[in-house]
Amino acid sequence: MKTRSILTAVLLALPLSAQQRTILSIGAHAADVENMCGATLAHQRKLGDRVVILHMTLGEAGNPNLSPDQYGIQKRNEALAAAKDLGQT
Repeated sequence: MKTRSILTAVLLALPLSAQQRTILSIGAHAADVENMCGATLAHQRKLGDRVVILHMTLGEAGNPNLSPDQYGIQKRNEALAAAKDLGQT
């Protein structure tokens, strides 16, 4: 929750301009950024900013029922779908 507050504070502190900004959001695992600040990123995208999401890992070892490769593919597909929902191309 603290990360979301910090990111929101940083975004609100940025000067408004007609020039497109790039917002880089970094998360440890796929879905971290989307869950923590997806609404803020979607809002900024609608305002015309470029939104970039960086996942440090897909969290491949996070599902005991799937192999790391299978789960990695699932998490990658979920991340791409979330990025599309957030307005990324």
